[in-house]
Amino acid sequence: MPKWAIDAIAAIAGIAVGVGLAMTAGPAGEDCREEFAARMTDHTALNEQVAQVEAETERLRGQLVAREGEVLDWPENAGEAEAPEQFEGHLASAVEAAGAEKMNLDCSEYPCLATVRFGEGVDGDKGLDKVTGSLKKGPFAGYDVLSGGTALADPFPNGPERAIRIFAVVPVEGQRPKGTSQRLSFRINSAVRDVLQKGMNGGAQ
Repeated sequence: MPKWAIDAIAAIAGIAVGVGLAMTAGPAGEDCREEFAARMTDHTALNEQVAQVEAETERLRGQLVAREGEVLDWPENAGEAEAPEQFEGHLASAVEAAGAEKMNLDCSEYPCLATVRFGEGVDGDKGLDKVTGSLKKGPFAGYDVLSGGTALADPFPNGPERAIRIFAVVPVEGQRPKGTSQRLSFRINSAVRDVLQKGMNGGAQ
């Protein structure tokens, strides 16, 4: 071992011995012991506070997950057609074929969530069947459709009523990531509220 390392260890050992002697001898040592005990008490109290904050954070997170579900990362085994760019292309063709209009496509998390608006007088459910039917004839054969919707005047509330549907195309139960249905339910409900809010603020665009 190099001499400088030996000297450093010796110096540290000397300091430790000095502190030990100071804490065990005379009035000064008593003061050291009292200060040390006080600091240990403070440290213990701080640890308890940290533990309480962590427990409360975990409790709140559990409530959030129970209400909103877990945000889903893009699974490694997701189908090629589910990728955002691929899905957007398939959706555009299906929407055009159904005579509908794509309002929004959210691929910020898995799976992509589409918002589609249909023409005046078109039944939303029938319109959605046309869109998803086109998708299922292609790369999404055997997939499920999870959806929600609303009817919105354009502009709200004076214009003609137009149906809006918000949906995702996902693998069947058992093949899609755990928690997909719960998370999508929250996302779809949130999207419906956003659409209605935009409508009340002057019409969904």
